[in-house]
Amino acid sequence: MNLLLTTTCNRRCEYCFAAEYVERDAEDLQEDERFISLRHFVEAIDFFVASNERRVSLLGGEPTLHPLFNNFVRYILKRNLDVQVFTNGIMPEAACEELAARIIPDRVAFTVNINPPSLRTTREDALVRNFLASLGPACTPGININKPGLDLDFVIEHIEEFKLRRVVRVGISHPTRNRETRHLQIEEYPSVLKQVVHFARRLEEKEIQISLDCGFPLCLFTDEDLGLLARNSPARKQISSCQSAIDIGVDGTAWKCFPLQSLGAVPIHRFANVQELFQFFGALERQSRPDRPGGIFSECQECVFQRRNQCGSGCQGYSLFGSKDKPSKETIINAS
Repeated sequence: MNLLLTTTCNRRCEYCFAAEYVERDAEDLQEDERFISLRHFVEAIDFFVASNERRVSLLGGEPTLHPLFNNFVRYILKRNLDVQVFTNGIMPEAACEELAARIIPDRVAFTVNINPPSLRTTREDALVRNFLASLGPACTPGININKPGLDLDFVIEHIEEFKLRRVVRVGISHPTRNRETRHLQIEEYPSVLKQVVHFARRLEEKEIQISLDCGFPLCLFTDEDLGLLARNSPARKQISSCQSAIDIGVDGTAWKCFPLQSLGAVPIHRFANVQELFQFFGALERQSRPDRPGGIFSECQECVFQRRNQCGSGCQGYSLFGSKDKPSKETIINAS
């Protein structure tokens, strides 16, 4: 599960999967609409404990912008849960120093979504570098690919310079209901996945692992590619699977991952634990696409990888909100 602390963000990424949730005019909102209240926060942590979760993933917006962020982290640790923070690393220096002085390295980790230096302002670049310099050993770098041709090698430079954890989380941007974000188009998958494989080889040379986020279709990799990714992935990490998580918002409601958010949100107090929530959203999802079989390609329903539950067949957002006429994998490959 993920817990969102705020709808506010200090960055405007064109690929943001939470673009429908993050408010652009935060000044016009009440504080309880921008930041999770103490009541909803404690309610959510109780729900994590009841679900036998061992870790709380904090998201936003930018979660470190919450005025009580450090207090929340300490409270989670006191409840015997570890903390994973998904952040962009854009924090004022004073706040960053306070955070660095208070965290427990073995129990608090950061996944830092880093844009290429060419896409950062001078101020953003300085703050990100300060964050990485202060908290580097607790940071796993992450990148999101929303178009072909992005420079990825800067991540290797950051790992070496700031002594970051030697694993890179690589994600591809997915569609949301309004489809206004610049997400990766299906016809762009073959060229982007070739770039990912090339990047994985560069990482392996540097003894850096690669962790693929959800939505990578296994069928677009060769057997040689899959061998490379398997041997250079963190232990027990599947190369491709649907890892859609339950997201809990600032108002105490939950939904099943941002691409599927428009299916509906429900108050978590109606459920005893996350297992009941998954059952609820599974049934809701099946009802929502009786004539839309899963997968991004027409061949997905007959694929052995999907039958074995080894591949999520691409993002489910495409199944629900994309065209009913799915493209053929061979057509996409031949056109690339």
